[in-house]
Amino acid sequence: MKPLFRGLLIFAIITVSCTTDQHNNSIGELVSSIQALPGWVKNVASVHVKTLLSDPVLANIIRGHSFFKMIQSLKKDVGIDIYRIVMGFAELDSQKKEKPHVVLFIEADYNKERTIKYIKARAKKNNEEIIEEKSSGFTVLTSKKYRHQFKVAFVNGKSILIASASKMDEVLERLRAKRNPAKKEIGEPERQRRQLKDLIRSVQKDHFIWGVFKLSEPTKLALGKWITPTSPILKINALTIALRRKQNMILTVEAIAQDKTSAQVLMSFLETKRTGKSLFHLKPLLSKVKITLSENTVHARLSLNNAEFQEIVRLLSLRKVF
Repeated sequence: MKPLFRGLLIFAIITVSCTTDQHNNSIGELVSSIQALPGWVKNVASVHVKTLLSDPVLANIIRGHSFFKMIQSLKKDVGIDIYRIVMGFAELDSQKKEKPHVVLFIEADYNKERTIKYIKARAKKNNEEIIEEKSSGFTVLTSKKYRHQFKVAFVNGKSILIASASKMDEVLERLRAKRNPAKKEIGEPERQRRQLKDLIRSVQKDHFIWGVFKLSEPTKLALGKWITPTSPILKINALTIALRRKQNMILTVEAIAQDKTSAQVLMSFLETKRTGKSLFHLKPLLSKVKITLSENTVHARLSLNNAEFQEIVRLLSLRKVF
């Protein structure tokens, strides 16, 4: 059986498929969540559950997931009602052996005592021991057997926090300091958070899945294994991805290039790929992509009706993308 805390991480991500939301979906709250992230976070992704589950097409796809019945049971047994997940992780560097540090904010209504009792009971069945302690005034759970992987913390009955074990104290200290405006972090981490906040300004209220990914130099080096050293893709500094529903399902991707010239080259490159023959199996999809340019940013927009969206999901599933 998978380690308890690895299972908790999977549980946290999959649970978006079976919860409801009574909370306000405001960008202001989203920015506040970003502000709570530590400075080493270079990439952020979020799923808003209410709009995700209110969409009949997406809900039907999710309910077909093999984890669905298990997650339903967990919700019934533990009573955790999740309404948004915000995930931050460090830069991706293929040259490093260790995995990138991760922090996961699970914004939810839950009963702390009931949740802790459940976790300890499950651990006992698997001959694992759970250590309960305090850090910066927050309750933290650690699996004794897997204490070097992840820790779980409970924040004000409104959030469950999962983070890399070595980073949990730092994350909780930032949360504690956030309550005290007199203690404000300055320097590079603060500038990085402002950059992340700037990147999410394009996120609209009805976006239920979105991500901001900064392409660091190590990440670009990793990409160099699959693309040429002169590829315009290496001129991209960051990507934003968002999915929302109007009448159609709308996917938007923004590529922020190093400068306007790089953006123009990138746009020409993408247009060539969109109309070329190398990706013939995706031709029906690519023909619907609209590409535009604004200053140093290339915007790509794809609008699909229900039948088209379901067909794309089917094709991607056959290719084991999901």
